[in-house]
Amino acid sequence: MPTDKRTEQQGPAAISLDSILHPDFASLDTGSPMEALAIEDDPGDYAVLERALRGAQIQLSRAGTLAEGLGALCRKPFHVVLLDLRLPDSSGLEGVLTLTAEAPHHAVVVLTGLDDEETGVAALKAGAQDYLSKSSLGRGFLLRSIRYAIERKRQEDRLIHLNSVLQSIRSIHRRIQTAVSARGLAESVCDSVVRYRGYPGAWMFLAGKEGNVAAFVRAGAGPDYDPANPDETLLRIVRAAVKTDNVLHTDAETCSMGGALPLVQSGTFRCAWFRLVCEGRLFGVMGVRTPGSTPLSREETELLREAAADISFALYGLEERSGRAQAEQALRRSEARYSLLFNKGNDAILVHRLEKDGTPGRIIDANDIACERYGYTREELLRMTPEQLAAPRESSPEDLWERLVREGQALFELDQQTRDGRMLPVEINAQVFELDGRPTVLSIIRDISDRRRVEAEKEALERQLLRAQRMEAIGKLAGGVAHDFNNLLSAIFGWSEMASDLLPPGHTALEMLTEIQKAGKKAATVTRQLLAMSRRQLMRLEPLDINNVVADMDKMLRRLIGEDIALVSDLGSRLFQVRADAGQLEQVLLNLAVNARDAMPSGGRLHIATSNVTLDEVAVRRHADLSPGPHVLLRVSDTGCGMDLETMTRAFEPFFTTKANEHGTGLGLSTVYGIVKQLDGDITIDSKPGKGTTFSIYLPAFLGESGAPKPGGSSVFLEPLRGSETVLLVEDDESVRVVARRILEQCGYTVLQAEGFDDAISLHEEHAGRVRLLLTDVILRGWSGKELADYLVSQDAGLKVLFMSGYTDDKLARHGVLESDQALIHKPFTLQSMARKVREVLNGT
Repeated sequence: MPTDKRTEQQGPAAISLDSILHPDFASLDTGSPMEALAIEDDPGDYAVLERALRGAQIQLSRAGTLAEGLGALCRKPFHVVLLDLRLPDSSGLEGVLTLTAEAPHHAVVVLTGLDDEETGVAALKAGAQDYLSKSSLGRGFLLRSIRYAIERKRQEDRLIHLNSVLQSIRSIHRRIQTAVSARGLAESVCDSVVRYRGYPGAWMFLAGKEGNVAAFVRAGAGPDYDPANPDETLLRIVRAAVKTDNVLHTDAETCSMGGALPLVQSGTFRCAWFRLVCEGRLFGVMGVRTPGSTPLSREETELLREAAADISFALYGLEERSGRAQAEQALRRSEARYSLLFNKGNDAILVHRLEKDGTPGRIIDANDIACERYGYTREELLRMTPEQLAAPRESSPEDLWERLVREGQALFELDQQTRDGRMLPVEINAQVFELDGRPTVLSIIRDISDRRRVEAEKEALERQLLRAQRMEAIGKLAGGVAHDFNNLLSAIFGWSEMASDLLPPGHTALEMLTEIQKAGKKAATVTRQLLAMSRRQLMRLEPLDINNVVADMDKMLRRLIGEDIALVSDLGSRLFQVRADAGQLEQVLLNLAVNARDAMPSGGRLHIATSNVTLDEVAVRRHADLSPGPHVLLRVSDTGCGMDLETMTRAFEPFFTTKANEHGTGLGLSTVYGIVKQLDGDITIDSKPGKGTTFSIYLPAFLGESGAPKPGGSSVFLEPLRGSETVLLVEDDESVRVVARRILEQCGYTVLQAEGFDDAISLHEEHAGRVRLLLTDVILRGWSGKELADYLVSQDAGLKVLFMSGYTDDKLARHGVLESDQALIHKPFTLQSMARKVREVLNGT
């Protein structure tokens, strides 16, 4: 469209309101053609419209449907729309409502087929500017209706515009009254200009006292105007604004490219810039973007100029008050930080006076955590002193307050008491400072209950580890001692039995030999206890119910502890099964019962309880060898004399006992410990002098199918113990080898004896086909009996093998003896046991 030259020459003050509302809608009398759109589906009616407007300098276009008409209005503006109320895609007032909603800036004349005044009034209410009956489409009526509709639309838009301008000014004044910062004011002003007037964009550059860019804010400005260098843009605009009081009009392209700032009124859109000046101080510039190629009207320019003056005065007032405002804001921030640090976090904080004598005075402040942790209200705490929070019999370190006065700070630990009597271990970091001219203490108090608990658990685990390491070392020593001891006992049993057979009945030496054998049996019992304590015995593990073991032991335990001690059983229902050796568990119960009986010489109560427990990650920290999951708990408690801490620490050590020498070996509890540990369980002691003792045994639950009791083996008919076969005896301990040879020869066997691997192979080759039994120690010097047996059996398939050993069962298992299901006789052996076992192996029974 051509530019209005008169408007361009007159400048902003001469621009009319009509030209900004409809800049391309020229007057009907100027001779410039107008654009009219007829939305009419009837070609005949459209022809009538063309004849009525012929020669009137109105260019008429046609759309056959409402949808086509809306599409045409989107492509270019029209001065007026002639709308038929009966269209293929709309009927009646529906079309008027749709048109005024989709194209609100166009004047609308409704064409009706009937001369119906009610329909016309309804059309006006729906948004049309005039209505005309098709029967009155004469040239004069149609032109007058079009002129009236356009003028009425202009007046309506003018009222809407004035209302939005007034709303914008009122909003700016409200924002000025409530502004607390220059940037906040700039943001709210830009927002008001865009929101109420409908300007596409608004900007404000704020200048510092040195002329630099203090802030740049905008509202509604899209990507089509975003200065790449606000500082340079501001400086250019400010230099131009200082030279003139006029409103600066620029195009966006010139500003964004950093070029000159000429006074322009053409381009794709306009930007108007207003100086912000008060008391000679330039605070910046404010810019607005007008829609399309529309310049500002005179009224808008004056209103925005007055608004700029008000904004300048407000900026001046904010700057004058900025020093005080900044100080108040800093104070508020400081108070907020203090409140945050004081009342938040995990530590209690107390502020209290420090008296002249150095003792703590009254509390003058306390944070929320302190009130919550101690259980007092703030008012109650402010009537107390820190010493009143100390636990009974708990006093501050003697030199604490002197050190606090001298050094100004102190870090210490003590126990405090809450309002409900709960003990609270704390760490206090105290700092001395001056408040109101008096020495005051700030105490930051940290709850260290978790730390104490962790330290206690750590100490307990360390004690368990040390005890386990000590028991492991003792166990290894005990296993070695048991081996040597068994060899010696084998010789003692063998020679004493053979000597007894050589003496006639009634000989005085028989009684001596019998006593020797009794002593040997006692020594063998001690050896077995050593093996159990050292966890070196191989258990016959099977699923079993501990309740059954306890019930089977009831009568025996009652006879064992005596009538003056009451036995109470509290067995849990639906108890988990455990994989254990029933005989070993019986030994555990017997040893604990004997220990309890000896602790209650004047009578008392022995309580045995079982239950299911589930240990979580936290619980297993107190049990170094346990894993999380279901367990069975066996508790044996007594009301005896109890133990002190040192006794409890050493209770499971072998040969440690508090009893007289003739009343115990000190292997009872160590045997219990070894059995429990071998079952992957754990045992703890809870005892105090005079308060009795409780042993708690935790065994992992066996959650598989219940194991049925194994049937007992049938008795074996024993053949006569004598024989005539040839036996190859291999033993590296001379004392055992000699006594074993004498036993075999006494039973009628031919004995070939060898000390080691090579001798045994040579003798077997020398007596090829004659050797019927290999009797060998499991562990030989440099070799194992299993390796020897495997080699000889490979050479002689009919060779029978009998192993003997004084080592522990787990060591035998490592050498593959027990897994191979070979015959085995344990040291120490007697004449009868050796003769019987040899005969069983040779007979194949």
